[in-house]
Amino acid sequence: MTEKLKMFQPSINAIPKQKLSPFIRWPLRVIAYPFMMIDLFSHRMTLFFMRPRYKITGSCKQRGSCCNYIHLGWPKKGRLTFFSKLYILWQTEVLGFYFKDFDFVEDNEVTKVMGCRYLKKDGSCGQYRLRPGLCRNWPKQHFFREPVLLKGCGFKSELRKPLKK
Repeated sequence: MTEKLKMFQPSINAIPKQKLSPFIRWPLRVIAYPFMMIDLFSHRMTLFFMRPRYKITGSCKQRGSCCNYIHLGWPKKGRLTFFSKLYILWQTEVLGFYFKDFDFVEDNEVTKVMGCRYLKKDGSCGQYRLRPGLCRNWPKQHFFREPVLLKGCGFKSELRKPLKK
């Protein structure tokens, strides 16, 4: 782990405090809200016109699994550019995610595992109305591959039956 990244890392078994003041953090979230909703709307409209190969069935069991194991893609070279640092700052200080003590590696791609500061003990969201787009769109439907689902979350993916002509 690089020295530059350590400032984003939590102490062992503790959720780190956010360095950004709530008077800055919450207005930023409110300003970003309409843009996030436009992005989610466009994704859903695309799903309406282009049916993905898999459909998602089931419902959330509110166990908080998706809030404890949020996957954040990471640069392959490990070098952090200005924009990747800004992205990390947005995810950690504004949206409220924090780095866990381990990474996830699949197909030679590194994914940082994060948790959410706003997860309540009962598995519900403490900031439900202003939750991030990542949470609003969970589980994400991909157009050409099977969605990634966590065990015990309540959702299942099924291969769609081809349309008969």
